[in-house]
Amino acid sequence: MAGPAPCAPSSLPNAVRVILRPPAGFRLTLGLRSGGQSYELRIADGWIDAARGEIASCELSLAGSPIDVIAALVTAEADDLALEIDGDRELLSELRSMVVIPEHLREEALDAVSSGLVATAGTA
Repeated sequence: MAGPAPCAPSSLPNAVRVILRPPAGFRLTLGLRSGGQSYELRIADGWIDAARGEIASCELSLAGSPIDVIAALVTAEADDLALEIDGDRELLSELRSMVVIPEHLREEALDAVSSGLVATAGTA
């Protein structure tokens, strides 16, 4: 296995926007912190707006490397990742249900987490 592709912290908001398909009635302010950068994603009406800068008030905030944040959204293994999760953890489960990626990529993400290719809380 080659391992996960690198993702720069500045690419994280767009990576999240690409993999999530929120339903029209879902609303959430999601904070992301990675590599010393902060982003706020406002999810509403089936759309995700992203802005760089300090996170004002978010129902859920994820902080860690870009690959850890993506892995937390794609897999149910967030508790094992080197990731800080603040806010309502049930919202993370809801976001996971909105991830739209080919099943083989989801399986590769699970393999990367379980094999240690993605940093876990014990290895970070």
